[in-house]
Amino acid sequence: RRRLPAPPFSTGARNLGPPFRGNHRVSRHSIGMKIPTPRAFLENVANKKPRGVALDVLRDVMMHTSSIGVSNTAPTVEDCYTLVLATKCTARNSFIDTLSTGSLGQATVFVTCPWSTPMEDVIAALEHAFPDVESERFWMDILHLPDVSSRNLDERSKIISRIGNTYAVMVPWDEPSPVYDARCLWDMAATARSGGCKFSGILPATSERAFKRAVELDCDGALAIASDISIHSSRCGSQVDLDCILAAVEDMPGGANDLNMAVEGLLRDWLQSVVDAMIDDNEDNFHLLHCRGTLAFHTGNLTEARVLYRRALVCVTEHKGEGDPFALVIEHDLSMVASALGLTEEANRLVNKVRVTFLSLRFAGDVKLLRAMGQLAIHLRMRHERGRAEEVARRVVSTAERELGEQHPLTLSARHSLGAMLLEDGDPVAARYHLHQCLQGKKAAFGTDDPSTLKTAFALADVLLNHLSEAQRALDIIRVVVEGRRRRLGPSHPETERARELLVKILESTGETREDGGEVHMLRTEGEALIPRDTQGSSGSPSAFKGRKSRHSCAIPMGLSPMGRKSVLAGGAKPSAAGAGGSNRRSSYSGGCDSARAHEHVLYRSTD
Repeated sequence: RRRLPAPPFSTGARNLGPPFRGNHRVSRHSIGMKIPTPRAFLENVANKKPRGVALDVLRDVMMHTSSIGVSNTAPTVEDCYTLVLATKCTARNSFIDTLSTGSLGQATVFVTCPWSTPMEDVIAALEHAFPDVESERFWMDILHLPDVSSRNLDERSKIISRIGNTYAVMVPWDEPSPVYDARCLWDMAATARSGGCKFSGILPATSERAFKRAVELDCDGALAIASDISIHSSRCGSQVDLDCILAAVEDMPGGANDLNMAVEGLLRDWLQSVVDAMIDDNEDNFHLLHCRGTLAFHTGNLTEARVLYRRALVCVTEHKGEGDPFALVIEHDLSMVASALGLTEEANRLVNKVRVTFLSLRFAGDVKLLRAMGQLAIHLRMRHERGRAEEVARRVVSTAERELGEQHPLTLSARHSLGAMLLEDGDPVAARYHLHQCLQGKKAAFGTDDPSTLKTAFALADVLLNHLSEAQRALDIIRVVVEGRRRRLGPSHPETERARELLVKILESTGETREDGGEVHMLRTEGEALIPRDTQGSSGSPSAFKGRKSRHSCAIPMGLSPMGRKSVLAGGAKPSAAGAGGSNRRSSYSGGCDSARAHEHVLYRSTD
């Protein structure tokens, strides 16, 4: 059995020897002091804060790493760990054991970042975040290995809980790497689960200014950072570490879904604190008020969102007038809040006003406005005003194509969504035309293997097979989708499984199967042997923020923002490319769409 550590003794007690000397046991009373029992001693060790280092230690590590030329570029956290390994005293000690006591202390900040992060960015972010940085003591995993293995996740979570402050280095600001890193996602989830821990994202000073400016001008892009977190789609520097983290996630109560939701909530709270601080400095900034209202709507605080949207509308009206495109965006969001609160009369008035004003605008190339009008088209469909919804959707596509270009992400997203809308309205030929055009544009803009391109290709194959009986063309497309998703998302991803199921269906319908099952048997065997994982979504809106979340969108019509996606889909409107069984009921408002449909039927034949 493992021997428990002996309790500590004072100087006088230490002369008595170990706790047992022959048959005589040293008692607390015999030495005139309280000696903790082994159990109490272990509890004290468990509650003790881990050791951290001063920032000067991190600076020295970075300087020495640069001087020995570990890499040709600026040293990353992983490069610094190479130096740490070389300077350890023994294989059993961690780097922190070799430091003098003057640079050590109880850790006050837990720092998490991917190992690919440049070390100078980590140091610059810490210097900017803490005014009295020299008094802080920082915990970083590279300094504690192997004492705290990166695969000992339980110990890592306990350390986070004991320190109580977690800071994530969110560089680069337009595509923060921690939201894609499995180890960082675990750290953030552990912070959220601990209850009392504080979390904040930090950036170098120049990056923080650019980030705040982008948040002010594009709230939906900022919200995309905190949306569609997927631990199963994340990456890690070591495949062994990644497998260990994923295995631990599967053993957690709630699994990957709970972890993803915990991280999303943590990031939304951080964004909210950033916007609140910006509003304190400028209370009349209507962009910030709108952003703060969107965050409140996104978290379910509808009354607060309504108040903030109204304040933003008053400010923008005073500064730019009622006809400003951004005023229409705010009025549209107000209509969504009113609808969610059950204020039907107010919602109807705002929806009609926004629709009429948008259709009468001569210049409507504003990205925010076009994105909001895409959401308006969905809202109109929910109200069973399909003709008006189609008219707004067509106007979004034509305006985006004219003002932004045929290969702009918003143009492509809007065209895909219009195709899905037409399919639900019972016009698969027109839907095929728009999906075909969208697919060609995405191939040119993003590449053949991009998840957004593959999603449009899957939708087109579904239309060809299930609605137009063009199985051979669907087969050619779906084979590309299956192979692309295997490479990009992995064979066990739900989107890969859906594509594999459609391929099996097409092979069976075309009779291209041998007597022994052949490819169909292989595909089914592959599907049965895989463990399903959580789905990676896409929030899809063009913005200053990069990454899969903010760049592309096909799953949600019209580049729907995270706020719009969750509020609309919660109300029961599910955009789908499967029109079988969909309602063909049309509203009494035609909107002049029939001639456009006939035009699409002819155009598709010419582009085939």
